[in-house]
Amino acid sequence: MKKTLYVSPNGYIGGAEKILIQIASLHFQNESHVHTLFFNYGLASQQLASKKIPHFILKNSFRLSSPIRLLKALREIRKIIKNEKIELIHSTMAYGHLVMSLASFGMNIKRVWFQHGPVNGILDKFASLFPVDAIFFNSEYLLLLHNSSNKLQFPARKEIIPLGIEKPAHLNPVKSSLLRFALIGRLSPLKGFDRVIKALIQLKDKDSLILNKIKLNIIGETNYPHEKIYADKLKILATKLGAVVEFIPFQNEMSVIYNSNDILVQSSLYGEGFGLVLAEAMSYGLLAVGPSYGGGTQILTNKKTGLSFDFAKSSIDELEIFMCDLINNFKTYSDIRENGRKLIAEKYTNEIMIVKILKIYEQL
Repeated sequence: MKKTLYVSPNGYIGGAEKILIQIASLHFQNESHVHTLFFNYGLASQQLASKKIPHFILKNSFRLSSPIRLLKALREIRKIIKNEKIELIHSTMAYGHLVMSLASFGMNIKRVWFQHGPVNGILDKFASLFPVDAIFFNSEYLLLLHNSSNKLQFPARKEIIPLGIEKPAHLNPVKSSLLRFALIGRLSPLKGFDRVIKALIQLKDKDSLILNKIKLNIIGETNYPHEKIYADKLKILATKLGAVVEFIPFQNEMSVIYNSNDILVQSSLYGEGFGLVLAEAMSYGLLAVGPSYGGGTQILTNKKTGLSFDFAKSSIDELEIFMCDLINNFKTYSDIRENGRKLIAEKYTNEIMIVKILKIYEQL
């Protein structure tokens, strides 16, 4: 097996970083010649350190807009590749692929780019011009979007990887007299959390007793200044619902969150990739509610494995009606919840994911 370096531009743990940690860990169990590289320090690198997987964190921080700092970082990365005799680089996101292509320029080395999204940005188009042996996509949606948006791209093998959803660590649902909704993700405007709150406010104005039936848990943090502004606006808006809304910081162990909620609402206003949070929630038996667009539709079939809604184009009035139906008819969706749980347990496992990835590595 080729000596592999897994690369993440981010040290924090998001969906792409969580999957990279899983892949690197599973690969390490099969083959010891595995290393990881993070461009900055964070919980992701801490997790890999706890697993005793060899990892590097760049000493030279950089931005693409700063040529001198970039060159120092590229020199540091190139030294790591040479010293560890790396034969294959697995980069996450367009940014990771772009930087690692520059760092390994002219070297006889295999390159894999795992495109988790977003797709169609300038960085994505630019990264597509750099040589790569294989591009992995977490959904057919991202593959089609990538091909349609990047007219000029380096020829490469393209594969859809069925992501491995870790089995529930502690499947022990906490009972409650309240119907508990969970919104999970970065507190970003594109997540559409404010629309869900506004719909519940309208619902409350028509029926004040509705607040005695529900709880809304918002789980996530901010990474950028504009997200901090959005988070502050969310908290002000949420005061209109009082104690019904609770803001919870990012949890390293999400089993407590999933076991303490009944419905996961992914209210994204744009087409995301696979929908890792949706899949995780389904594995715990939650009712998954997601957008009728994007990669999440690969696992979420409306009224079969979950419920779909057009969060991008719907009005707040339409969302209010949808939320009201969820509250009043939740008990009738038990079969849908079980269908979703079975789908993830049977088709989206770590075993399926790592076998396919390692087989592709061998063929490169």
